[in-house]
Amino acid sequence: MDKIKILALLAAVALLAGCMKVKYSQAELHPENSVMMSYDGQTVTEYKISGGALLKDDAILGRYEEEGSNLYLFTDERGVGTAKDQISQRALNKFTIYVFTPNKELRIAEYSASGGVCKTFAEGKFVSLKEHFSGYASSAPLYSYSFSASVSQSASANVISRYEYVSSSLKNSRAFLQSPHTALGNTVKESIEWHRDRLRDICKLKF
Repeated sequence: MDKIKILALLAAVALLAGCMKVKYSQAELHPENSVMMSYDGQTVTEYKISGGALLKDDAILGRYEEEGSNLYLFTDERGVGTAKDQISQRALNKFTIYVFTPNKELRIAEYSASGGVCKTFAEGKFVSLKEHFSGYASSAPLYSYSFSASVSQSASANVISRYEYVSSSLKNSRAFLQSPHTALGNTVKESIEWHRDRLRDICKLKF
């Protein structure tokens, strides 16, 4: 997650840059105290950390792995938690990654390919990608977007994106009003690059 920041969006909403530099207390940063929302149209889903596991609307998804300040969880085609190093070995046709950065970012992405995600991606073919992302400031939701795309190691196609939620403070800022779609488009491009790197890592391919 450190490789992909919300720089594109922040460039468009410079008026709010100050609120993105809030210093968090240890209590605020502690995963057990972090609850974040994912937005999909009119549907709002709550995700939180409890007892070393990631919960979705109070239902346990599985135990997470830590990587720096980020918490990762992978689930297979049935929604059952699986270790990252098992994904390529199991030749999964679909899997989901949850990236939970307490009080800052929530990323949920689904990868799918009928011939196996890793095999298809390794062959340079397109993998289907769907993502929902929520960005937070001062522990409150700032914006959320979703997109779908076809992604290979060197190209992307059929990219469709939209905002799912925009806070009133962001929505009413002059900078955001001037170029909301440009900001989103740039953010999605950065996200797709992040996913390429993650797929190379998950599928154990050389960068």
